[in-house]
Amino acid sequence: MSRPWGIDGLLAGAMICLVFWGCGYRFAGSNPLPFGLTQIHIRLLENRSSETGAEVVLTNRLIEEFVRRRQVPVEEEAAAAAVLSGTLASLSTQATSRQARGGAAQRELGITLRMQLKNAQGQTLWQDSNISDSETYTVVSGDPSATEQNRRQALDTLAQRLAETVYQRMTEDF
Repeated sequence: MSRPWGIDGLLAGAMICLVFWGCGYRFAGSNPLPFGLTQIHIRLLENRSSETGAEVVLTNRLIEEFVRRRQVPVEEEAAAAAVLSGTLASLSTQATSRQARGGAAQRELGITLRMQLKNAQGQTLWQDSNISDSETYTVVSGDPSATEQNRRQALDTLAQRLAETVYQRMTEDF
């Protein structure tokens, strides 16, 4: 009876693992949180933009990212060893391309976040004051409802990418 891997396959697999382990290779963002934190609380972002509700979308995506990564549980603030908080510093929209009649064909939604992680004693463990990204969406001429739907989708996509960026930046050096 033949074995699916055989001894040669197992040895090759073990060698590959040792090579990656030995050289310090890790998947991006797979590091634990700084200072051995075991629980985290994520506060609702402060919104300094004129976009009502954007802070809720961004905060929810941050929570989802931490839950998805399963490195540490997201807890209530009283039970957490650290608190991740931040500010939606800016949210801007600008036309990126125009239609023949002068109206926008595409717009770009840009967001800048300021984030910080503090332990239970209030000491800053990590911070980044310039986390920014943008996403383009289509303007549907004569259909403001469809344009708004495209804008909401762009906000959600952008929030997901920013959540991934926050997590990766927090864990990349630890």
